[in-house]
Formats: sequence, structure tokens, C-alpha cells
Amino acid sequence: QQTDDTFENRKFIQLSDKVSLIRPSALREKRPNPEENYQYLEVIHHLSQTEMKILSILIHAGSSVVTRETICHQIWNEEVNKSHLASLSSTITRIKSKFENTSLANKAIQTLWGKGYRLNPELLDRIQNNEAINRIVSNG
Repeated sequence: QQTDDTFENRKFIQLSDKVSLIRPSALREKRPNPEENYQYLEVIHHLSQTEMKILSILIHAGSSVVTRETICHQIWNEEVNKSHLASLSSTITRIKSKFENTSLANKAIQTLWGKGYRLNPELLDRIQNNEAINRIVSNG
């Protein structure tokens, strides 16, 4: 029986009942890299006004899925039509491509077919936990 708690996967090593040792890799995982943060700031600075609005809508939704119709309505503030939906799709694609050169493991925005869009949890976490990035996104 193979569990995820194998010796290699543990974040710490128990040396005795009172002493444990944190693995260096466990410490490295959480520490934000200033160079990576710069990459994200650079991308965010180059987003268009509409791209920034979409990013902001997805950030406010947190880990929830936002329907295409909801995003369209919040951006154009009128009845959703095929033109808006097509424009939204191409704008989402542009946002994804702008984030491609960052350290994100997956696409910046997840497409859930038939449901809508959701921000990549890693990107959401980075934005929420970095004051400079958060300020830029919040101020639009």
C-alpha cells in the first residue's frame, strides 16, 4: 500500500518524540520569489482595460466559477449577445497568453466548458498575498 506520506514526501522528519526537522524543500515551497513577482507585475501592467476588468471579476469570485454571461454583463453592462461572447473568448485567450511566460504551472484562467471561467488557484493566491500586485489589480 503506497501512501502520499512516504519518507520523500514528508515536509518534516521526526527525529524523536520531541524533535522534528523541517525538510529544506518544504521551506522553499512557500517562499515567494521576488523575480517571479516581478514577472506577474510586468504582465499585469500590460493588460488592457478590459483584460484587467475580467481579471478583477475573477479575483473577486475567488475559487468560484463565473459564467460567461455574468462576465459579459459586468463588462458591457447590457444584454449578452454573440458578439460579446466572442469578444470575451478572445480576450480570455489574450490574458492566458500574456501569463504564459510566468512561473504558473497551468493556464492563468481555467475554462470549464459549459460553466464559465475560474482563476488559476496559484495565480489567485499570488495576487491575494502580494501587496503590490493586489493594489494594482484592486485599483484597476
